[in-house]
Amino acid sequence: VRNFCFIAHVDHGKSSLSSRILEITGNMGLESQKKAIRIARGGNGGDGEAESSTNTGTTVRQERHTPHVNPAEKEQIGLLDTLAVERERGITVKASTATMLYPHPSAVGPEGVLLINCIDCPGHSDFSSEVARSLSFVQGAVLLLDATQGIQAQTWTVYEKAKSMANPPELILALTKIDLDAARPIDVALTVSEWLSVEDPESIILTSARSRIGIAELLDAVCRRIPPPQPLLDDNENGDNPHL
Repeated sequence: VRNFCFIAHVDHGKSSLSSRILEITGNMGLESQKKAIRIARGGNGGDGEAESSTNTGTTVRQERHTPHVNPAEKEQIGLLDTLAVERERGITVKASTATMLYPHPSAVGPEGVLLINCIDCPGHSDFSSEVARSLSFVQGAVLLLDATQGIQAQTWTVYEKAKSMANPPELILALTKIDLDAARPIDVALTVSEWLSVEDPESIILTSARSRIGIAELLDAVCRRIPPPQPLLDDNENGDNPHL
């Protein structure tokens, strides 16, 4: 089992990326899953990698290409935004949850499948209680940053909130919207590394929900880096709870 949530500043792409996670795990149907897997496995094309070195010797690699995705394959962005006001204004008001089954080498058991619970949290400061409540339920969190904007007010707020928890969740940092012309992924990654004390800027995952970049990599990081929940006191030796 893996329990995690998306946290970020408002409009930094949490719901869109959550929808792509649901797509690649098969929650949106077999055809959508096939498209996502095909793109993740190299239906990209493009110009390869570019590198940029800082004056401290740190090298951050950036894929300069954008996958060739048909317009028809860009459906279902913001699937977890179910309220009318969320769909109308493009913001998340209430935390939404989704459960997925995903085969992964880190899974324990003969089936080799993880049960993944994802929470898409609001980004606006007016709904910070939803974020705090979600963080108390999970063992990991994906902190998203817009590659065109970098660290914003709520980025710092949700980061501090996660770190101040009694049992802080494992944080996975990711940049999104890296396919936009205004994106500055290298500069943002280096700034984030300095401000949030990230030792390796290359550990920050580069993603784009619109172009389906980095979705499989992000999901793999969730499976590998986020620990399973601790067993309850009344669980039996198999990890099952007879009262549930």
